[in-house]
Amino acid sequence: MQNASGMFLALSLSLNLLAPGQAKVPPAVVDVSGQRRLVIPNEMQTAIDKIAPGFEPWKLADYLPRLLTGSNPNEVPFAVILDINNDGVTDLVVDGCDGKNCLVLAIVSNQPGYVAKAVRSDAFFDPKTIEDCEGGRVARGLNRVLQPNPHQSADAPWVFTLNYAQVGNCQGELLNDGAIVRYEFINGEFVENAISL
Repeated sequence: MQNASGMFLALSLSLNLLAPGQAKVPPAVVDVSGQRRLVIPNEMQTAIDKIAPGFEPWKLADYLPRLLTGSNPNEVPFAVILDINNDGVTDLVVDGCDGKNCLVLAIVSNQPGYVAKAVRSDAFFDPKTIEDCEGGRVARGLNRVLQPNPHQSADAPWVFTLNYAQVGNCQGELLNDGAIVRYEFINGEFVENAISL
């Protein structure tokens, strides 16, 4: 019987050991000892390294606990796995930092492989500096999550959203009013549309 970390290693190796000419392997969210992890195939990681060397996705421990309750076990709040350019190949949007900036990156399939694009760039910040009050106690962590738009249409053309949850301190003061940032993919570029809550 193989333990969970052995299964994670086996899945990582199988995702990253493709022969040339084989179909592209999609990213995946896997469970390792009760923790969800994002597996990024080598071909996608190479595209990321070209524009953001040292980039690391956020971890579940970086988030406000209330944003993790009731979430789908096949998803993580820092990544969206979907077909952005409608070419039948799975793409990836991932949120994290490269040590200098906090970035939302889109890794989009193209004919020879993948290309990574910086969709959003913010000055580096520590997620533990974001404060919220949960159940009368101070909690710290990221208050933003990525979500796909599963019902993309002419009336709802965005591909994914970056949702900022409203946060407040335990004295009842609003610290961040929250926002929804929608991203459309138009002519190979991402267009941002922010909506305050």
